[in-house]
Amino acid sequence: MLKIDVRIAFPLGAKFNKNINELTYRSFLKMIKRLSCVSVDTKCKECPIKSNCQYYRITGENFQGYPGIIFTYSSFSKRLFREGEELKYQIYVVGNNIKLKSYVELFFSEYLNYKLYGYPFVLKEYQETNIEEYARKIEEARLFSLVEKDKFEECYNEMIHYYNSHYETKYKLLDEAIQTIDCKRVMGESVFLPTRRINKKGYIYKIKTPIRISSDILSIGVGKFNYLGGGKIEIKD
Repeated sequence: MLKIDVRIAFPLGAKFNKNINELTYRSFLKMIKRLSCVSVDTKCKECPIKSNCQYYRITGENFQGYPGIIFTYSSFSKRLFREGEELKYQIYVVGNNIKLKSYVELFFSEYLNYKLYGYPFVLKEYQETNIEEYARKIEEARLFSLVEKDKFEECYNEMIHYYNSHYETKYKLLDEAIQTIDCKRVMGESVFLPTRRINKKGYIYKIKTPIRISSDILSIGVGKFNYLGGGKIEIKD
């Protein structure tokens, strides 16, 4: 998996009325759609050439699956930046989507024209790092941001199967049922992306069964909402 660290600074300060990571991701998707979509009046699922569309691919078949470029973030983001303060992004590129990584650099270095929602910024850092994947053993953990199902092994395995089959990764599936406790149903705010409204609803819970999962997945989160800050795992030492 490729990790891209981006750091920008606001010389005049900035103030945002929503989660800036979510706003940035939305702008990034708008750019991809403008550059790759040749049938703007057709819905993604009805488009006859969707299999060749880079927007359709990057968004995991218009979010029916799992997006291949992920802007990680927390639901609680800073919204007020004073003069000179910085904002950092961590962006992950899954599997063979690495051939599309140039979109990320294009977005920050040219497309935005050094303005983020009207606020001038300076690009201070753009760094790419290939992350070495390894199996991480976890004795006990907590999902502190929502996943779509109350069965952890289903959330994990369905995502891994999609990554392996669509993005040519080689992650291992979980081969046993995972015991969970303190399961709570959670309703998040709806998110409006260029071609789809995402209704965030699901579960948070504690994981009691010892498991081995990929270190990559710990970075990006588990499940359908990992590109919106979902599926984050806190490991209990």
